[in-house]
Amino acid sequence: MPTYSRTSLNGSNSESEKAWSTRIVSDNGDRWESAALIAEDGIDLRDPKLSIMPDGWLMLIMGGSVYDDKGTEDENIVHRDFDAEPSGNSPDC
Repeated sequence: MPTYSRTSLNGSNSESEKAWSTRIVSDNGDRWESAALIAEDGIDLRDPKLSIMPDGWLMLIMGGSVYDDKGTEDENIVHRDFDAEPSGNSPDC
């Protein structure tokens, strides 16, 4: 597992346009590489946060908004992702 992990918002600052998040990792804090692009069709994902769970899993949590055809916010969701083990397993929650 990398020593450092960071997330960032990508896309538009406009709430009516879709945004997505990326996660980058580094072993030394000097050289960073892309680890994940997190996007979901039709959902504007914002405000990504990282948290280490008590059992050691790294969790990414962010808010998501769904907009109707007029650009009005129609629904809010919470989106979460976990790092996968090399086996591809992730925690049940």
